[in-house]
Amino acid sequence: MGVMGVNFLAGDIGGTKTILALVTVKDDSPGLGQPVILFEQTYSSPAFSDLVPMVQQFRQEAAFVLGNPVSVAKACFAIAGPVVDNTCRLTNLDWHLSGDRLAQELAIAQVDLINDFAAVGYGILGLGSEDLTVLQSAPVDPSGAIAILGAGTGLGQCYVIPQGQGRYRVFASEGAHGDFAPRSPLEWQLLEYLKQQYALSRVSIERVVSGMGIAVIYEFLRHQYPERESAQFNKLFQTWHQEKDQEAKTVDLAAVVSQAALEGTDNLASQAMELFLGS
Repeated sequence: MGVMGVNFLAGDIGGTKTILALVTVKDDSPGLGQPVILFEQTYSSPAFSDLVPMVQQFRQEAAFVLGNPVSVAKACFAIAGPVVDNTCRLTNLDWHLSGDRLAQELAIAQVDLINDFAAVGYGILGLGSEDLTVLQSAPVDPSGAIAILGAGTGLGQCYVIPQGQGRYRVFASEGAHGDFAPRSPLEWQLLEYLKQQYALSRVSIERVVSGMGIAVIYEFLRHQYPERESAQFNKLFQTWHQEKDQEAKTVDLAAVVSQAALEGTDNLASQAMELFLGS
C-alpha cells in the first residue's frame, strides 16, 4: 500500500460524529492528482476524550483491513468552528485541538486544522458541470467571488476568491452569527417570539436559517395559528418537544416538516417552509 503514492489523512470533526479517511495520490500525478480513498470510517465523537486516540484506533483498523501498516505524510482536519493559529476549541465537544500537538502525538510531519466550510470551499473547486444545477441563469464571471452557504445544524458560510492562473483563496466566515433582519410583519413576529421564548437579547441568522430554524419556525407558526395544526403534527410536535433535551430522539421535527411540505400533505408545514426559504 502507498508504494507508488503519498498517503494523507483527512477528517471531518463534529460534535456528534467524526469521519476519517485515508487517501492516496500517485507520485506521478500532475498537481495534486486524483485522490483515491483507501479506507474510511465514522466514529462517535463523544465516545473519545480527544482526537488522538480516535486517529490511533482508525490507523489500527486501516492497517488490519489493508494488510499493511498505515503511513501518513500529512493530515488535514475540518472542524465546525473558528480556527485560529492552527488551533480550535470545539463548540459542542470538550476538545481543544492544536495542529502542532496532533502532529507530535500522532507522528505526522504536518497537521493542519481548517474550518469545515473552508473545506467545503476547497471541495467545490473539484466539482464538474455534471455536479451543478442552475437555480437562476446569469452571466458567468470567472474572476468573480464564489459564495457558499449551507444550512445544516447551523448556517455554514465561506467565500472563494480567484487568484488567477487556476489558483484560489478560501476564506471561512462566521457571518451566520450576525443579526437576523426581518423583512415582513410575520418575520418581525417571529423575531419577537424567539426573543421571548428563548430569553434572547438578539437572534442570529443561523437560529432561523438552519435545520433548527425549520423547527423553531414551525413552533412559532403553531403558536400563532393553533387552529391550523393537524392532529398528526400536534402529536409529532408534542413528542419532539418532550425529547428536545434527550440524547435519543424519535422525531426529527425539521425533517418531518420538510418532507410534509415537499409532499404537500400539511398546510402548516408548507407555510413553515415558505417562511424558511424566504428568510
